[in-house]
Amino acid sequence: FECYIYSRWGKKWAEWHTIEEAIEGWDGKINGGRDASPGVYYYVIKAVGYDGKVYDRKSYIHLFR
Repeated sequence: FECYIYSRWGKKWAEWHTIEEAIEGWDGKINGGRDASPGVYYYVIKAVGYDGKVYDRKSYIHLFR
């Protein structure tokens, strides 16, 4: 399992490598430090299901403060 959050300029702001980390979700902070600005962010998820199926999802989220 891998999940990444990127700014609209392509900078990586957050990442997870386990389901447990992903369940907690993104707290809106840049690499666990300062607050990210409101706006559009992009995510990439790569995972393999229990059935062996490969999932590759990419989309965007809106961060509101």
